[in-house]
Amino acid sequence: MNSTLACLRLDFYTIKPYRRSLYLLLGLGFVIGFVFNKSVSTFSSVLMMGLVIITSYPFSIGDKYGLDIFYATLSVNRRDVVTGRYLFVICLELIGIGFVSLMVWLLNRLFAAGIPFSEVMLTLSVLIAVNSVMTAFQYPIFFRLGYARSKAYSYIPFVLVFVVIGMLPTIMKTFRWSVDWAAVGQFLEAKPFLLIGVSAATGLLALAVSWLLSVKFYEERDL
Repeated sequence: MNSTLACLRLDFYTIKPYRRSLYLLLGLGFVIGFVFNKSVSTFSSVLMMGLVIITSYPFSIGDKYGLDIFYATLSVNRRDVVTGRYLFVICLELIGIGFVSLMVWLLNRLFAAGIPFSEVMLTLSVLIAVNSVMTAFQYPIFFRLGYARSKAYSYIPFVLVFVVIGMLPTIMKTFRWSVDWAAVGQFLEAKPFLLIGVSAATGLLALAVSWLLSVKFYEERDL
């Protein structure tokens, strides 16, 4: 457990050189989301994009400075390295949820923005679930091949998301599917915690399966 927490702390240390870029991204997301659009989903989407970028930093720094070989010389259990990396993802997501919730609370408190808390949690849960699924796809590849060799493969989730979104109207038209979005919206408004629970379960399940694959790949990998 101590080595897992040590790996987690080291992962957080790797993002310190990029703090200014992260602050700039958060500031840009705040301006676009709350100042111009007054939209929680816009700010949360920018935050999710930042999370996806940040989660790859430990791999990038690890390849650059040979941290995997360093772990091996210290006889650190590879399972602990993998576990620490996934805890890093979960901690980032919790920090993101806390940050957005705090910003919304301040806006409601100081400027009477009137943003419903249920809307905040609904938006965050879906976006965090998407981030978890994308990370779950990327991490086993990173642990199997290393960051430098797998960088191109890491873009596959982004491409798939945009392709699916872009083709969805065509697919629905081809198969003559129809969705009553108003009814869906009313259902989600009536039972927001159902979607929150499903999103959280989906994200955690994806990360759990991804963790198992990453442990297997990393233990078999020649450093």
